[in-house]
Amino acid sequence: MFVELFDYTCPHCQRTHEAIQGAKTKLGDRLAIISLPLPLDGKCNPTVPSDYISKNVALYRAAGEGGIPKLMFPQTTINGAVESSETLINLLETHLP
Repeated sequence: MFVELFDYTCPHCQRTHEAIQGAKTKLGDRLAIISLPLPLDGKCNPTVPSDYISKNVALYRAAGEGGIPKLMFPQTTINGAVESSETLINLLETHLP
């Protein structure tokens, strides 16, 4: 199991989602994912209320700059997009029992 932080409209998140789909195909029921939506800003996601974003500006900046994790494993984190299912599978095999 791992945790993924994402924004529906973020191109990096969309590419990581494609990699996750490939990993799910290969790993099947051995893979569990906790997906947490994290809107990055109102320009990318106009459905997010501006006051919600303004309360978390530092968090959003860190997410956009790769300063907070994209994927969280028990002992480590990964920042930025995961570009392929092969890369994700290697990460999963390395960081999960």
